[in-house]
Amino acid sequence: MSGLSAWCKWLLVGVCFAWLFAALPGSSASAVRVGLAILLLLWALCAPFVLSWCMVDLAGWAFHQGYYSLAFALARLGVQSDIAVQPLVQVAGLSDSPFAAFNSLNLANSEMVGGQFIAAKERLTAALAQSDCMAGMPATTSVTPFVLSHLASVEQCLGNFEQAHSFLTRSINLKSNSIKDCESSSEKLALERAIAADRHALGCFFEKRLAMVEAEKNYLAALEILERSVDVKGELVEWESEMRASFVNGLGEFYLRQGKVDLAEPLLRQAYALRSSRFPANHPIMSASYDALARLEIVKGNLLEADSLLKRAYKIRLHYCKENLSDLADTQLSLAKLKQSQGLSAEAENLLRQALLAKEKVFGACHPDVAEVLEALSQLLNGPEPKEEGVIAEISLLRERAAAIRSFYAVK
Repeated sequence: MSGLSAWCKWLLVGVCFAWLFAALPGSSASAVRVGLAILLLLWALCAPFVLSWCMVDLAGWAFHQGYYSLAFALARLGVQSDIAVQPLVQVAGLSDSPFAAFNSLNLANSEMVGGQFIAAKERLTAALAQSDCMAGMPATTSVTPFVLSHLASVEQCLGNFEQAHSFLTRSINLKSNSIKDCESSSEKLALERAIAADRHALGCFFEKRLAMVEAEKNYLAALEILERSVDVKGELVEWESEMRASFVNGLGEFYLRQGKVDLAEPLLRQAYALRSSRFPANHPIMSASYDALARLEIVKGNLLEADSLLKRAYKIRLHYCKENLSDLADTQLSLAKLKQSQGLSAEAENLLRQALLAKEKVFGACHPDVAEVLEALSQLLNGPEPKEEGVIAEISLLRERAAAIRSFYAVK
């Protein structure tokens, strides 16, 4: 929270200056009074920059805690602060506030969580154009590679997978080419971890496009890179621990979706252990592990344990993910699998239809995430019981839609 600390100290300095200025005798315009007036003016000019820096930290903290509405408000305040000081920045010979790109990234993250992908894309595209104007800067100081990573996520949510792949490839290349120019080990480690995040994103990209060999290769590469990038103390700070947990959980879910339970179980339990050691039980990050472990328990036939885990996941996501409908729909999909295993087909169908509506609202009618729900719903409706003609027709339609989506996005 370095930005918040700086903001508080800056306010304290301003208060001290103001008090001293007021306490001086008012009979003469002394050199001290003039000097303090100049310092107060400089403080007033610089305060918006410190506010912008503070908003970068606060918005990031709020987002990490799952307070998405608060994160959105703070990031927007940071962006507005950057806009307000732009004339001053231009006088200094700069094109934008030094913190503008980071506030834009935070705001884009919040917009993505709220399903505002078009708005996020426009914001990130503008940020990319701005960062490209500063070409030649190393990746450790340039924001371009990180804007590219965010743009890849947006494009993937919008179903523009080719563009997403292009952005990820460019991001990895920029970071890889800059590693040799790093002046310190900490800069090199930061870039290696950023490359690992891109490789994990590539794994998700290929999995959604049914290129399973490429998906596994990138998931494993991300973990391998992260294992190599250990700091000088051999320890992980909180966000690095969550990165490892996210990678491990992602690979575990990948194996679970393929029915490779023996490979999936130790990974999912490792991810849960990493998260539970650093986050409280009701933290939004924990809901992903509860959901994944519940699906593992369903496959193993431990329905009571799965039910307990999914109740915790659903409660957390109802509270924290009011604007993140996709995550809530994932848990509804898991709950539907549980209800189906318990023989409660009507409840399972209702949950799947809710999940389908949510996924279509977030991603549109044609997206791999939508196809996953279509496949689950058609499988449920195609049970052993006798079916009316309308149900048979719906099953056929659901299968056709899912197959068309899979075919459209499959790697050619």
